[in-house]
Amino acid sequence: MLLSKFVRLLMAVLQIVGVVIAGIVGCLWLAMLWAGQLHRPKRAPPGSFGLPIIGETHQFVIDGRSKSPQVYADKRKAKYGQPVYTTHHMGYPTVMSIDPEVNKFILQNEGKYFVSNYPRSLRNLFGEGAIACTSGDLHKRIHNVVLSFINTTKLKEFVMADVEYVIKTALRNWEGRTVHVEEECKTCKENCVNVMKKIIEERRRKPQSEQKDILDALLADSDQNGEKIPDSIIYNNIMNLFGAGEETSPMAMMCAVKYIYECPKALDQLREEHYAIRKMKASRESLTWNDYTNCMTFTHQVINETLRLVNPAAGVNRKAVKDVEFKGYFFPKGWLVFPYFRNVHLDEAVYPDPLTFNPWRWEKKIPSMYYTPFGGGPRICAGQELAKLEIAIFLHYLVTQFTWIHHDDEIINFPAVSFKNKLPITVKALQR
Repeated sequence: MLLSKFVRLLMAVLQIVGVVIAGIVGCLWLAMLWAGQLHRPKRAPPGSFGLPIIGETHQFVIDGRSKSPQVYADKRKAKYGQPVYTTHHMGYPTVMSIDPEVNKFILQNEGKYFVSNYPRSLRNLFGEGAIACTSGDLHKRIHNVVLSFINTTKLKEFVMADVEYVIKTALRNWEGRTVHVEEECKTCKENCVNVMKKIIEERRRKPQSEQKDILDALLADSDQNGEKIPDSIIYNNIMNLFGAGEETSPMAMMCAVKYIYECPKALDQLREEHYAIRKMKASRESLTWNDYTNCMTFTHQVINETLRLVNPAAGVNRKAVKDVEFKGYFFPKGWLVFPYFRNVHLDEAVYPDPLTFNPWRWEKKIPSMYYTPFGGGPRICAGQELAKLEIAIFLHYLVTQFTWIHHDDEIINFPAVSFKNKLPITVKALQR
């Protein structure tokens, strides 16, 4: 009996030992496979591939969710003595750059040396033919159509009226309440997307005789062979264009609420600027494109500073389609390339006291390569002006009609900018 128990115990121990040994052998095998597959060209920047399979992705996520997400790149810059280095993200060897000149080179050489490259999960999320994931002729066609319509004054005035109506309606519901700004701003987004879905469905049923907007232009566009853009691709791009602007706008709106409340001098100057605009108008007269472009100087400084600090596009994914070298840095063919903008936006040499909200720093011109909240090059966000317009209109009605008490909250920077408690504020009508 005792012998039988001993044998069973021995067998159990041996099984455990066997599992442990198998695990160790497996890890060694993966490490050997890892080292063999990820051969580093001698000319590649210095760096580390990190742990087998997961690389350094886990550390990027951990640092990204901290109060100082820039430390991930800063630590590696200090370790390797340069702003361009090798790492391993999302299963791929990657060259990461926080050098503004290198980032500009990467962005401007889209299609020549580098192409957009996002994980399959994101490509599936964006949908077939989405502008963020397409390359070559299709990307150029879609991007050019979008820009040609967004940049027309007539469309800007049309969009401005709609945006103003949505924002005014939403803000009326804030008075006398404690609201969570993050939720409220995103509910504006959901309402807008639902309206857009209905418009797309109606337009499909009843095509327009003339091009009046972006949707009409995409439906009518054809290549040199007369082939139209498929409806599925049109739908995905309209929704992604609209969604991209509407992701940036709510994020910047809620962060601006926090920043200007914590900087009374900025809030006072912002109010003064918008009171001056209202004095030129009848009580219910709408804002105009001229108001936005010529009468909101400090407002644009507030928007720039907000986007610098929270940076809607912290970085972009590219892939090297051929071996290429720039400024002595080598980018191997087939490797991912990750221009990381967050640290550039916090460069002390360009932005003294970089973590402080200081909209007055924008009174001086800052070179464009140091400020890329919407990316750059051929893939620069086509909806950037729409996003800034929405923020400006929101600030106009917020500061001229309301005052608020801001409750303490903490910004979360990864995977997207949000607030730990959704930024609660108590809103009151402004007595004038």
